[in-house]
Amino acid sequence: MVRLTRAQSRHRLLRKGFGNADASNVPVNMLFASDDSYFQMLSGFIDSEVVEPADLGWRGMLAGIGIVKGQPFEPDERTKAILDYAAKTAFKTTKVLAFDVFPAKADARIYMDRQWTTPMLGTYSKDGADIDLEFLWRKGNQRE
Repeated sequence: MVRLTRAQSRHRLLRKGFGNADASNVPVNMLFASDDSYFQMLSGFIDSEVVEPADLGWRGMLAGIGIVKGQPFEPDERTKAILDYAAKTAFKTTKVLAFDVFPAKADARIYMDRQWTTPMLGTYSKDGADIDLEFLWRKGNQRE
């Protein structure tokens, strides 16, 4: 297998006539969907991925809401409403975690004098991450 440098790859693309696309004035939303369309995107992602043995537990949970590799994802109206509510709630939860929870933890700050945080809290071991969010309940900062 021959590995090309970035410059060599670019040269080959330019030689084939691909050129450089100017997307500097094109608006784009880089956030994930925050409604029931998220699950359509998730279904497409699952269809495009290789099934790994470690993923089987997650695949089983997704099958519970109708997302199965190689099968169309066609939830009924009731399920769509539930998934829409779930996606909106998850989106709000990420905001609370990003702006309330993570900055409150001392080990979340990358620089003590700035607001840059990491979502990877806790310590790590062979058993996985040891993430303790109990401080939320003791301080009474839980959200509805």
